[in-house]
Amino acid sequence: MGEQVRPHRSAYATIRTNNPDVVPKCRPTSAYIRVYPPASHRTVLIRYHLRVCGLFEINPVQRTP
Repeated sequence: MGEQVRPHRSAYATIRTNNPDVVPKCRPTSAYIRVYPPASHRTVLIRYHLRVCGLFEINPVQRTP
């Protein structure tokens, strides 16, 4: 199991998708993304505008140093 994020600290994950110029078929831009914080079974909605074009990839969550 990964390292825990201490209270009042932050974590991040890299989100990747194709450039719309490379893959013209894209989904509508989102207003939020739904996130499961580390070691949690509850989701959190984070305001984030994301346009997914073609492939969609998320790296593992890492705590911020």
